[in-house]
Amino acid sequence: MVRDIARGLAERGRKGTVPLTTYLIPSRVPTSDGTPLESTAPDGLEGEFDDHIDPRFPVHTATNTSEALPGPLTPMTLDLHMGALRIGNETMGRMIALDGVALEQWASRVCSVLGHHVYINASIGVLVAENMPGWDEESIRKDAYGNIPDEIPLQPHGKPPMPTGLASVRATWRAVSRVIATARRYRESAERINQASCAETLTATAIAGLTDEQLHTNALLWRDRLNQAWTVASIGVMMTGAATAIHARGKGGQVNVDPRRLESARTMLAVERLAALLRDDPALLTLAESGDVDTLRTASPTFADALDTELAAIGHRGPGECELINPTFGDNPAMLVGAAARAARQDAPDRAPGEEPTSRTARMAVGATVARERARDGVVRYTHCLRLALRERARRLAKAGALAETDDVFFLTLDEAFCLPADATERVARRRAERERLRGIRMPDIVVGRWEPVGDSAQLGAGGSLTGIGVCAGVVEGRVKRVLSLDDDVEPGDILVASVTDTGHTAMFAYASAVVTDIGGAASHAAIVAREFGIPCVVDTKNATTSLCDGQLVRVDGAAGTVTVIADSTTQEETAAV
Repeated sequence: MVRDIARGLAERGRKGTVPLTTYLIPSRVPTSDGTPLESTAPDGLEGEFDDHIDPRFPVHTATNTSEALPGPLTPMTLDLHMGALRIGNETMGRMIALDGVALEQWASRVCSVLGHHVYINASIGVLVAENMPGWDEESIRKDAYGNIPDEIPLQPHGKPPMPTGLASVRATWRAVSRVIATARRYRESAERINQASCAETLTATAIAGLTDEQLHTNALLWRDRLNQAWTVASIGVMMTGAATAIHARGKGGQVNVDPRRLESARTMLAVERLAALLRDDPALLTLAESGDVDTLRTASPTFADALDTELAAIGHRGPGECELINPTFGDNPAMLVGAAARAARQDAPDRAPGEEPTSRTARMAVGATVARERARDGVVRYTHCLRLALRERARRLAKAGALAETDDVFFLTLDEAFCLPADATERVARRRAERERLRGIRMPDIVVGRWEPVGDSAQLGAGGSLTGIGVCAGVVEGRVKRVLSLDDDVEPGDILVASVTDTGHTAMFAYASAVVTDIGGAASHAAIVAREFGIPCVVDTKNATTSLCDGQLVRVDGAAGTVTVIADSTTQEETAAV
């Protein structure tokens, strides 16, 4: 523990570094000038953990947050990740030399919870364009936050007080010097947090051996480490966006990263390696498809060893991996084996080595992307450390009769879990019911002031089209396959259509001819992985999953950002089965 804390505090005060944080920023902080905060929810639909917003800054978007933190989230996830994001936002605000009301808004309200989903406040986020090299309002509208229409003013009531004249010049120079110092050390910071997350991870067995006091202390350290990891990862988003924008302005073309260098591609590569073993042994493949991992291990020690190797590297990851109540690949290896079995039924993908970037700006963009992914993996590792610690705390509470189920702990906050309130049972029941209620609401991806639930859109017929953001060029035609759960199969040549993608979908990209999502931006998982594979991708179509049917023949134009229906489903039965 002492070693872990010392590792986190190393180089505190050194310019350009991101040391371990030692404080928290509470939610619902009142405005310093007395402006009342307002609810954004319709009557009766506000969640217990929803934030109230400053009406002067009304534009919110979930375009990029929905893949990392898909809601409605549990109270524990909101408590831990929103706390971490606020710390990261404050650090970034200071880095770009915001102060006064602007810094207050950036730290406390640039990320908000609406309907227990995480939104970014674009009205506040656009302040980054004031001092951050490579960013302007257009890049923020189109790249950083998805695709906010031009007709929506980001700051309808004007900007908060900002420096002018000589003070503005000084603020810009301070920001530039801090950004340069942080950029120079960014790869080092990202690598340090990734290595620390590996070194500080404990197994479930080791955690079970901790005393109650040790368990609580470790949980608090991992919370602080999660704050630090999110800070480094968030700075990486800013650095990557700036580097990519600078590269694009120099007409450098699209930047592609060799998948083998990216943490987000590890799942895909693991699936491919396991699929290669199954593809060579039909009997083993049949066992894998049955989902009986124990029998599969017994039948093939070679496969068992290979599976253990992959789980050692990516066992902390999985679908919806930042939601603490969700299982990981390590919890349920059948998810990984099932993906490998589906991949084994297809031809092995031709994985040619990626080309190394040649220009200075391309190398900057690639380097920032790789480092950001290393930091993001640290976020997921510390999330899993907390998941395991909370499961152990819940097991002890359930044994003492204080909780009915171990999953109940995820409907508490971290402080509540270790200092159980007298009405814990009632809180858990109320919050479980609330999450189920919120699950039935489809949240809008953009909120201006107040939100209303989104209804299903009409299905498109031949000639109909959708428009989104084209994030990977190319034109292909193929049949729609809506992936509504990870149990859905994608056949070679299918157009993968999903609301949003995360690491659990990565292996499917190897077989899809194009990817289309309801939400997402240029820095979204779908965009990044599609560029890795070089397949057309259109994100932020708003309603592709409800407007398209399985089997429809569509044309995807990844440059124009359009999806056009060429012909309806091949049979009436296919449509009826949807």
